[in-house]
Amino acid sequence: MIKRAAEFVKNNKIGVIVSIFTLMIGVTALLIFARILAKI
Repeated sequence: MIKRAAEFVKNNKIGVIVSIFTLMIGVTALLIFARILAKI
């Protein structure tokens, strides 16, 4: 299972980077949204 995951990461580096990047953007957006709600 770990080997398969390692191969997946090796073959889809761009996909992994994009998914991590998307996750970071999502978390940042949530934090900004929470701050806006806190101000109201």
